[in-house]
Amino acid sequence: MNIYLFFLDFKFWKKKRAQRRYEKENRLPKKRMIYPSDKIHLKVLVLFIILIVPISIIISLLNINDYDLTEKRIDKIQELLTAEKKAFTIYPKELKTIIRNHPFRKNLTKDQWNNLFYYSTSDDGLTYKLVSKGPDGILNTKDDIK
Repeated sequence: MNIYLFFLDFKFWKKKRAQRRYEKENRLPKKRMIYPSDKIHLKVLVLFIILIVPISIIISLLNINDYDLTEKRIDKIQELLTAEKKAFTIYPKELKTIIRNHPFRKNLTKDQWNNLFYYSTSDDGLTYKLVSKGPDGILNTKDDIK
């Protein structure tokens, strides 16, 4: 491919040199001429830009989607914790207790960024705190989801 482009550029260079000579002899303005390899590079650049814009939009939508999915997962955990309290009168000490070898609940204790949820109960087991650490994985920052 490179040899072919080199051949096209060389052929174009000869044509451009003859065109410039003709323009000079007839006192004409210089015509804009673009090398074939530059045309290919320009097409690749335009194609790259056309592809990058939709991909960046999709990525930004996926980031919003991660928050929504994490909130839905928190809602599901809250339902299971409520059922657990109803059955045993207190909330479980550990969040993994609600999984109970259920295959669909295997990753329920992790948010969309693969961080474990922060879960703690009061000493009497009547209240709990459930927080996703968010994309940064650090507790008590403004990206946390409660």
